[in-house]
Amino acid sequence: MGKFFQIKHGFAFEGQFFEPSGEYILMTPGHFHEEGGFRDQGEKTKYFTGEIPKDYILAKDDLVVAMTEQKSGLLGSSAFVPENGRYLHNQRLGLIVDLDENRLRKQFLFNVFNLPHLRVEVAKTSTGSKVKHTSPTKLRAVKVGIPPTLEEQDEIATAISTTARKIGVATNKKTQIQDLFRTLLHELMTAKMRVDGIDLPLGIP
Repeated sequence: MGKFFQIKHGFAFEGQFFEPSGEYILMTPGHFHEEGGFRDQGEKTKYFTGEIPKDYILAKDDLVVAMTEQKSGLLGSSAFVPENGRYLHNQRLGLIVDLDENRLRKQFLFNVFNLPHLRVEVAKTSTGSKVKHTSPTKLRAVKVGIPPTLEEQDEIATAISTTARKIGVATNKKTQIQDLFRTLLHELMTAKMRVDGIDLPLGIP
């Protein structure tokens, strides 16, 4: 894949300037879902209050890749930066730069990084026993088939995004049903609700 883009290393921000609040957020591997995509860190968010080097403030829709595996399956995960001028590019992340947009769509590349095949290949060349690491050179060396036209790339990226949204909706519904089940079970077990008091629709035995 390396002929289509470069990957820029992040900066080693000094820990003495990490704070629980502030203007700039230090983006870390914790901001990535294992399957790809941005994850809000909530209360675990780290802010940086020291001097910020030039060119290490990320822009909205910058594509970044996790190069350290804090959790199993995270190595190589990609995500888009959600806000402009708020997140900082730190040393454990790779930033996609110099992308040849006449030959490769950024959205398609995002999906490529999150392919199971690519993750396996990245893991094979990683270093470290407990915590795995990769590098821009190793990431760019992974071989992946790229559709020759931008139109094909757009179609594939759209199909994947649509499927991911449907899976997300189904997952949320499943979670809601499980929560409802646990609530009803608790009500029944503590005698706050009686079985004969539950109004079941016709057709349900």
